[in-house]
Amino acid sequence: MNIAGAAAGRALPSNTPDWVETLHFTFAKGPEEKLVLDGGEKLGPVTLACGTYGKLNAQKSNAILICHALSGDAHAAGYSAGIRKSGWWDTSIGPGKAFDTASLSSVPT
Repeated sequence: MNIAGAAAGRALPSNTPDWVETLHFTFAKGPEEKLVLDGGEKLGPVTLACGTYGKLNAQKSNAILICHALSGDAHAAGYSAGIRKSGWWDTSIGPGKAFDTASLSSVPT
């Protein structure tokens, strides 16, 4: 049983990511930084939440960005503090899975 399994009270497959920290980035903070939309409206500030899985290689050529419309959070796989269920793509992100973290660095938003 891995750390996440212990926290959830059950065993998890060995290819399930353990604890994942959600990171927050805020951009377009100031009036001159705001994002200008096609209609002329300005948007900002914008806060992006994401988690990272896998390791970015030296060439930075193995990164993939996973944009989704399936949930309202960045908790894609493994477990995060305060969340007692696995992520929404836990069956797809991890070693040997569709988004193989042994060779890819995934950034779900």
